[in-house]
Amino acid sequence: MKVKERRWMDMDDLRKLCISHGWFTHGNNEEYEKFLNKTNACNITTARILEMARTIVQYSDPETYEILELEGIMYCLGEICHTSFFVEE
Repeated sequence: MKVKERRWMDMDDLRKLCISHGWFTHGNNEEYEKFLNKTNACNITTARILEMARTIVQYSDPETYEILELEGIMYCLGEICHTSFFVEE
């Protein structure tokens, strides 16, 4: 028996998270839309969360994430993910 986990993220939840932390204020509309569309993945992997956190750092003021650092941003992103588990025979 093998148990797998699948995570997904709602675009509106990601938008709210960015607004609440003041993230992504240095990106234009096209860059922001591209970032938000990363939630369209069927499975939000740890690698995708890391990529998203690095993008947040790239397009945000340092004072909005200095205390959290990259790992804290990843934690925040992970917190808004929805998770399901399924068993494969």
